Amino acid sequence: MRLELVVPPVPKSRKEVMCGTIQSPFFGDVVLGVTNNSSKRVELFWAGIAYKSAPKASGLEVDEGATDLRHVAPNAPIGQIILPGRNLSFAVTSTARLNPNLAWIGVEVVLQEGGDHQTFKVSARQLRKLVKQYARYQRWTLELAEK
Repeated sequence: MRLELVVPPVPKSRKEVMCGTIQSPFFGDVVLGVTNNSSKRVELFWAGIAYKSAPKASGLEVDEGATDLRHVAPNAPIGQIILPGRNLSFAVTSTARLNPNLAWIGVEVVLQEGGDHQTFKVSARQLRKLVKQYARYQRWTLELAEK
């Protein structure tokens, strides 16, 4: 399985924020592209995000009975069969949820032959970079609003 995140572009400098060269809404969808690069059919069993911690007062939604603080993506096509060499994309979360408390974004699939469950996650490096970019963009936007 190959996972790819697609997010609205964020300005790379304060100058771009001030000039408005990239008019990116801060709150947009984080789209997860899932490609089945194996030779077997798989069924999408679960897709979403997981938190490092979710204090009760935080208001973070966690799936009932989840041991690893998972939250299913509301638009995930659960039960969808992905044929070999095919892909599908769906909104997995919002850019508003991109924060350091986000542990991972991924999918769990069931192999049609054998029924084995496998979990695939977006690379931690890619996720850290994305969280850092959006935190910086939010900080710049707030600084600009204060001026």
